[in-house]
Amino acid sequence: MTEEQGRLYSIFGANSSSLEEVRSWVEEFSGATGEEDESDGLGGVYYTFTSKNEEIRVIKNEDVYDGEPVVDAGSEWKIVVTLAGPSTDTAWLEALKKATERFTPLLTEPY
Repeated sequence: MTEEQGRLYSIFGANSSSLEEVRSWVEEFSGATGEEDESDGLGGVYYTFTSKNEEIRVIKNEDVYDGEPVVDAGSEWKIVVTLAGPSTDTAWLEALKKATERFTPLLTEPY
């Protein structure tokens, strides 16, 4: 990938308040297994899915200390899904966009 191609960062609100349910939804469309990790900065326990050129994180959108949203663009959502990937439409990005009953697009921007 060249610098001219750039990369995109996307945020989706998950239509569930269950981190485990959203993890299973992402596993279903990605074919990848989420790696569990923990970070105070990412709402405690979260899951990361990686492919050759994309990364998805499924996070609780609540700071473990003050209860404020971790992701401002999704402040009204209990669970958010972030995707970092190439600027071209990828299979994972397309799957998130098409699963409108499960995910609501909130933000897509270059980084």
